[in-house]
Amino acid sequence: IDFASIHYNTVSGYEGTKCLIKGNCVTGTYGTTGIVYFYSGSGVTIEDNVIDVNLSNDYTGALKISLPLGEAIDIINNSIRLKTLGTHSGDIYIHTQYNYIANGNIMGNQLYGGDSHGIMIDDYYGRDYMSIFNIYNNVINGNKGSGIYNTENQPVVIWNNIITNNEGFGIYNVSSNSYNNVWNNTLGNYEDTSAGIGSISLDPLFADSGNGDFHLKSTGGRWNGSTWVTDNVTSPCIDAGDSADDYSKEPEPNGGRINMGVYGNTVESSKSNFVSIPPIPNESKEIKIFPNPYVKGKSLNEIIIFSNLPKEATIRIYSLSGELIKTIKHKDVADGGSKEWDISGVASGIYVYYIKSPEGNKKGKISVIK
Repeated sequence: IDFASIHYNTVSGYEGTKCLIKGNCVTGTYGTTGIVYFYSGSGVTIEDNVIDVNLSNDYTGALKISLPLGEAIDIINNSIRLKTLGTHSGDIYIHTQYNYIANGNIMGNQLYGGDSHGIMIDDYYGRDYMSIFNIYNNVINGNKGSGIYNTENQPVVIWNNIITNNEGFGIYNVSSNSYNNVWNNTLGNYEDTSAGIGSISLDPLFADSGNGDFHLKSTGGRWNGSTWVTDNVTSPCIDAGDSADDYSKEPEPNGGRINMGVYGNTVESSKSNFVSIPPIPNESKEIKIFPNPYVKGKSLNEIIIFSNLPKEATIRIYSLSGELIKTIKHKDVADGGSKEWDISGVASGIYVYYIKSPEGNKKGKISVIK
């Protein structure tokens, strides 16, 4: 550690700092400053720490990052719960000052049960200098404030997060968001923004959120800390992350797609259950499915359309547990026809479609939000 020091139970960084803070467990009652407080440092990684603390001031956080930082800052795989007297605070509290930050990443963190926001991004001095902060594959659950609170619409990008059961908003004032599960937040799931592509709003079915276990329940298999177990339900967050993201670390069967939440693309990622869905020998990419996601109130009818179908095709729709929900037969004199799936009696959730035809096959997911 260069130019970092311990002051009143706080790690403080100043200009020139290159620092790795990893594998610490911090509990108890402290003063007014964040447990980890960096001011004008650079090249910082905060990883694999457990922080469960009480602070006695506002405008603070368990991790307090006061920009500018000349290089990347990565906040990775931490478990944080902050008790504080202040309301203008967060488990992770970031405020911009005079310059910018490059390539900031907040990923794989559990931010839960705190007295303020999960992540607060605050333009403290009225500056607008900040490059993109990537916030992905986090769980933000059960805080008294909002999940992500962005005071001045700083240019952050959020995806693959599970943001649930917070007493404030789920996401406040974030323009770029996609593939998140934002559910059951008291003041509303979105404020000064709206759900992005691929986002859902469903019970994530955590293993035991009350005790900080945010593994996702699955009929295909869930890691319980010592062995794999099976549940009688499957989380809608399994195989629901951004399809462009890496999923190679997830154990088989993994559905060929990353999970939302802290265990996405890790060896502890809950398994998929597609036992009854056949493999795809060759794939046709021309078939279109819309609206996807289906959001009740945004479409005139409760239907999902499969368009640009080949002359002959069979569409099968499955639940995430592998149960066959619907079979649709299509036959026409020429290519380019369409079929409708009536979802008026279909519950909210993630569904898998499999289209088989002599000209090629296609499978994917459909989100239904009611």
